Amino acid sequence: MRIIPNHRRLIHLSVLIAICLAVFANTLANDFVWEDTQVVSDNPHIRSLRNIPLFFTARHWREDRSSSPDTGFRPIRETSFAVDYRLGGLQPIGFHLTNMLLHVVNVVLAYFLALMLTATGRGEPRGEDAGQKGFLSPAFLAALFFALHPVHVESVAYIKNRSDLLAFAFYQAAFLLYLLHRSRTGKTNAILFYCASLLGFMGALGSKPMAATLPLILALYVVCFPGERPAGRRFAGLIPFFGLALIWFWLQKDFLIAAGSDTTGFDPGSRRHIWTILATLGWYLDKLVWPAPLSIAHLFHPPRTLLDPAVLLTLATLAALLLVMVRTFSAQRSMFFGLAWVLITLLPVANILVLELRPIAEQRLYILSFGFCLVLGLIFSRIPALIKRTGISEAMAFRLSWVTAGIICAVYGTHTVQRNLEWRDSVSLFESAVRHSPDLAWAHNNLANALKETGRLDEALDHYRRALALKPDQPLAHNNIGAILGEQGKLDEAVVAFEAALRLQPHQAMTIDNLGLAFIRQGRLADGIEYFRKAVVLEPQNALYHVHLAEALAITGRLEEAVDQYRAVLSLRPGDGMISRRLAALLSKINQTGAGTGLGDQP
Repeated sequence: MRIIPNHRRLIHLSVLIAICLAVFANTLANDFVWEDTQVVSDNPHIRSLRNIPLFFTARHWREDRSSSPDTGFRPIRETSFAVDYRLGGLQPIGFHLTNMLLHVVNVVLAYFLALMLTATGRGEPRGEDAGQKGFLSPAFLAALFFALHPVHVESVAYIKNRSDLLAFAFYQAAFLLYLLHRSRTGKTNAILFYCASLLGFMGALGSKPMAATLPLILALYVVCFPGERPAGRRFAGLIPFFGLALIWFWLQKDFLIAAGSDTTGFDPGSRRHIWTILATLGWYLDKLVWPAPLSIAHLFHPPRTLLDPAVLLTLATLAALLLVMVRTFSAQRSMFFGLAWVLITLLPVANILVLELRPIAEQRLYILSFGFCLVLGLIFSRIPALIKRTGISEAMAFRLSWVTAGIICAVYGTHTVQRNLEWRDSVSLFESAVRHSPDLAWAHNNLANALKETGRLDEALDHYRRALALKPDQPLAHNNIGAILGEQGKLDEAVVAFEAALRLQPHQAMTIDNLGLAFIRQGRLADGIEYFRKAVVLEPQNALYHVHLAEALAITGRLEEAVDQYRAVLSLRPGDGMISRRLAALLSKINQTGAGTGLGDQP
């Protein structure tokens, strides 16, 4: 493969980059949304480059980031956040710009990878387009469809999902370096490219678990394009890749989380689990071909029987795909490779290990979609030859091909631009989710949270109540309703909501503390102190609970007990000026009045 692009390739790359930047430019005005707050803006660890070595330790993810919404080991993404923060602080535009540029990098790499995979003949690819010139080359079309596909919005517009972008960048780099290793005749250069490929694979694994499929993709490549090397040598070179994947799985075992039957509605390993896997495969294949409607929240019901329409349709689709693959293996290896890529990369997202809150998500299509875009590019590049057989002129055949491809690109691009706007903030994101999935309690809950953050309390209350109507056993929703009612001064109703939450989850410290605050505001000081004590016992490391207890004790005259609580706060938050001043004032009061425990002042 010629590493330096020729004139035509430079034009292709310039067009791809320009289109990609134009389509995703409106993401730069977006805010941090949803879990971006936990992962980025409220993450103290990314605020110093000195913490980067920490990101590569298990302790960081088990302890420091234990409350993170992630379910995996992502040190590369965390490192990139630290670099973004160093360059531009907590301005969302900097983080969004990095995501957009990473997508551009992936589009460029996809172009070169497709270039290698669309070679003519059955042997080793030579990095040439499959006989097609101009903008109908399969490599250009594959990269163009990849640049515009609407399912990529969730990976590009959602800062938290940068792991998808980083993983695929390393994934493609490792693949291309492996291809360069195979094409080298000099031993030294071949070894250097091979080692660089392994390092790229490690970078992909450090970005997202999905990258563990790369050894299977490399094995697929060796089968499809064997070249002239003996089979033993071809497959022996893949052993280190499989070895790294196994080591990574062993290190990741504490981070891989599967949901149980109480949250997903079926028993893992049961027949229903199998039907669900099939329905999941069908859902992802459908979104590749017809990316609408798109939403952060999709209502997904696990099928109950083999005769469920979703299961039957998936079985029919898979049968058709396998039939096409059998027919293309001999004559159209690139087409076979693209279809097999889709099926291989579907495995990790097929709910074999079921994710609790989001069993299906558009972001998981990012790496998977390259195989689909490759197949689509190959199909459109060959349409002119098929049309010419009908007697239509070559020029007209090319025009018809471009009109068809142009329509798809226009639809993709328009949908992508519109979808980017839905990600401008958390309210717009979850308003869209509720429109698409009005019967999904999870969507109403998240919209209510977003509305509450913006001060739209009445609207937030409405969506919390709608969420409870759909799914009554949600202690957090009851707690949030109580918090809003408390802010509105409706203390009796707030107490009822907090008590309802505690009936469902009796040991939730946050709700217990909130109920204590409501009692204090009602003048029920003894009840308030009792609940503050319970919260402190449940979560002694939460400084805020100690503060609430200290303030209530001070009000009732138990100054020495209040002093003990303020000291506990300072042990958790050394150097807190406000707490130090309160503690000093209490100690001064004790010294001046000779106050003791204040037992005689109990209500």
